[in-house]
Amino acid sequence: MSIYSGSKYLKLLETGYKKSGTRLSMGKCCVRFKDLGGIDLVTIGILIQSCEVDEFIAVYETARKGK
Repeated sequence: MSIYSGSKYLKLLETGYKKSGTRLSMGKCCVRFKDLGGIDLVTIGILIQSCEVDEFIAVYETARKGK
């Protein structure tokens, strides 16, 4: 969810995947993969670690207001 709406985390995800040579397949905020070889676990780990809980909640609440 923290990668939703073009946030700084989306740029981090795109850059990480590009560096790893793994093809990024995603929806609005979902990263799609068929097996573990199709996901850049290092980048995903960095994303999870870098998003604070309060920031995650704010992104979620902002997204819900748009519905």
